[in-house]
Amino acid sequence: MSETGSEEYRSRRATHKFLQACTPTSKTMPFFQLSVREQSYLTKRCKSREEDLPVVVCFLDDDNWCLLTTRLVHWCSGGMYHSLPYGEIKQVGWSAGPGAAKKRTYVDQIDMWIETDEGKVRTKEASPWFFIFEKQGKRHELRLEVGAPQTAMWDAIEMLIRLEQIHPRQEAQPI
Repeated sequence: MSETGSEEYRSRRATHKFLQACTPTSKTMPFFQLSVREQSYLTKRCKSREEDLPVVVCFLDDDNWCLLTTRLVHWCSGGMYHSLPYGEIKQVGWSAGPGAAKKRTYVDQIDMWIETDEGKVRTKEASPWFFIFEKQGKRHELRLEVGAPQTAMWDAIEMLIRLEQIHPRQEAQPI
């Protein structure tokens, strides 16, 4: 059994939380279930410390993916790589996409609706977009697999944020 707050403990808790919310799919799964090619591709793209363990991943394609590790959330959106320590995240959730985010000035006013010919549609279960809002005020948009996999990724991120609050680390900074 791993020590409370250790990398192995965080990995086990976040993977369990993910698996409670969904069954792994061909695009969203625990990291160890990825193909060797995809594991190698992601570990080369991510700027992580050796002790940072990969946990779960949504791999849509080479330019759109999200990898949760025990210390950072890493993502690539439209080919642009980003990473952020869990301690710097203010809020995460569903989004109507990058265009909708520009219409709002702070996180509590996020537009969670998509306009269609038939009217407004709630983005939960309908939009592949997901936001990460930093404590410093910057908002990021990334794509995830729609439906239960998106919910499961959200749950795992929330678990890793809570674990960082309960067991904080000072060295969890992006490289």
